Amino acid sequence: MPFRTSLILSVALSLWACQPTSGPAPVQPPHRQDILNINERPEKESPYAVEWGEMRIPLVKYANPEVYAGSIEVELSEFRTLVGQELRLLKYAHEHEVEVVSIHREPYGRFSSFWFSYPEFKSRRLGSSVISKFSQDIQPGDVVAVRLLSKTDNTIVQSVMVKVADPFEAYRPEVPLPRARYDGDVFGFQLIQESGRRPLLRIDTAEQSTRHIYELYRHNRLYKIVHIPEFKTRRRLLIDRDQLFQTSEVRHSELLGTGHDWLSLPEYTAFEGADASLEWGELSASPESENYQLADFRNNIGKGLKLRIGEACLPILGFHLFIHSRGRQPELYVADSLDSLVLLRALYRVPPASTVYFDKVIVEDENGKERLLPVAFAFNIAGFR
Repeated sequence: MPFRTSLILSVALSLWACQPTSGPAPVQPPHRQDILNINERPEKESPYAVEWGEMRIPLVKYANPEVYAGSIEVELSEFRTLVGQELRLLKYAHEHEVEVVSIHREPYGRFSSFWFSYPEFKSRRLGSSVISKFSQDIQPGDVVAVRLLSKTDNTIVQSVMVKVADPFEAYRPEVPLPRARYDGDVFGFQLIQESGRRPLLRIDTAEQSTRHIYELYRHNRLYKIVHIPEFKTRRRLLIDRDQLFQTSEVRHSELLGTGHDWLSLPEYTAFEGADASLEWGELSASPESENYQLADFRNNIGKGLKLRIGEACLPILGFHLFIHSRGRQPELYVADSLDSLVLLRALYRVPPASTVYFDKVIVEDENGKERLLPVAFAFNIAGFR
């Protein structure tokens, strides 16, 4: 491990150990901490939307107190029509009086010919000079950003991003996979710090080699201790950037089947220099796939999964499956297999320009024991063409 990383982690551990204490924290079973929000009603959707011509662009909370953003992808011909039409900001379908703060082509360039600050905006329409510039000069692949301010309640629309589709542009997922760790030191404990949730320490409380770590946290009620016999990992600290999606980002989630509690399992560490790959019928991700056409993806949905570590195959016992499509919030399905009709329907509804992620994959190792595979996989579905 690089010296700098080791030093930072040592300092972090020292700081955490100094947190206020108020009596011993008992060692508790996980109580399925991994699915706290599964099958619960999702958070209320944002009341705001932008209507530009016939296009409706839902807005999501971007920052506090009332800052929102949204995005959409359109054809070039659609954009040329769109830019000259009425632009409205709605809250619960009620129109707000709005001011256009700026409109520009990405990347941001304040003094470029594609940057207009407080442009003319009358009768819900942009001025003729702005319409002419953007309708004539915008090309496929360009992104146009519009910033709005509600004069009704001072709500800020940080950006409405309009992507002009490019038929020759390869699809790239918006959310990259966390880096897989196939080698390096193996540790007997793991700290998980995710925004909005109580920090967890995963550890074998009876293991003497990590007893000093357990003693640091056992009296600190800010942390929940999860006892896991024979716990091993190569990732001793997990924070937000190590997760594919935060709980608050997921629009819809469902628990299918019995599910497996990944937080109660040791991690698989026996890679022995081999990489992991996931085969889905004729599709393959190692850990990310090429861009598959939608028809090819659908042809393989009903086929089995096969996980390989080098040449060895490990049985899959469960997984978290995320569906993330461009311009939409992710959906989460916690399942034991692909056999659920609910999951199959969701997969057949996946549109072009999407990625299906397999995360928190539970496997049976060479000794017949359940293990959490510390690798996520991504199957990419190409855009419309």
